[in-house]
Amino acid sequence: MQHLKQIVVPVDFSTASRNAAQMGAELAKKVGATLRLIHVNDVPPYASSDQAMMISGLTFHEYSADATQKRLDELTREVSEAHGVEVVSRRLEGAAGSEIVREVNGIDPANPRATLVMIPTHARKGVPRLLLGSVAEKVVRKSECPVLTFQSAEGPIDLTKIERVHVPLDLSDVGSSCLDVAAGWCRHFDASLELVHVLEDLSSIPSIEWSVHPDQTPTEYYRKAEKSSLESLAEAAQASVGESVSTDFCVRYGFVADEIVENAKEKKADLIITSTHGYSGFRRLILGSVAERLVRTAPCPLLVVRPLGEPTDED
Repeated sequence: MQHLKQIVVPVDFSTASRNAAQMGAELAKKVGATLRLIHVNDVPPYASSDQAMMISGLTFHEYSADATQKRLDELTREVSEAHGVEVVSRRLEGAAGSEIVREVNGIDPANPRATLVMIPTHARKGVPRLLLGSVAEKVVRKSECPVLTFQSAEGPIDLTKIERVHVPLDLSDVGSSCLDVAAGWCRHFDASLELVHVLEDLSSIPSIEWSVHPDQTPTEYYRKAEKSSLESLAEAAQASVGESVSTDFCVRYGFVADEIVENAKEKKADLIITSTHGYSGFRRLILGSVAERLVRTAPCPLLVVRPLGEPTDED
């Protein structure tokens, strides 16, 4: 894929990030890209002063920076030699999420803008996620390039053997960007494509009571909606994918994120590709995000694509 030239993998030397580095190397080799490993040295403020604890004649800050640079250099050599691919690395300092976003968005003119970010995620829920947030979720919201996430509990996944790609669509213009990306992945890996649309279960909302559709029973409404949705999916595929990729269509009923996950599990999808809006702050809390829920619950790697021309929001 010509557009994948700079693959960035943030590493913290955990098993999950080492798996991501190995996966990134295999993908980089397959598509002819350069792999860039980055590590953010998130040192507490108290450790950066000259009065900080001394270790081997160095301040804690200096000792930590030196130690992590050595580990990063070792990992870079290890990955490059194991996979026979060009690997470069950079050590950064600051808040992990913010520094990763700065790096991948090419804010530093000395470094090329990333074309893909690969990052493992933890399936945190409830209050811990609300209070602590997630580096992966911040990168998904703020990155200007596609972000590939996978559950950290999984071992290395061979991204060069993708056979089934699922693309959830809400039938808005937002989906066109990820359809173009999906078509490229499917052609490169000779994979099949399934376009999925989820009809919300309106009958579960008491206030509706079907009074808005007095001339239709729920069954009639959904039958018409399913037919219309399938026609729209076919039109979208014809416009963005053409006949070069084997494409199926699926319409499901229920809560959007849940049905996307269940469909991927049932059909053993190898990759889900979806679009996102870069909402943050109050809007994200109120509106939520199907993409962010998929980051935490997808049963396979998830590729999140920002719609063309849509700016990222500021926190």
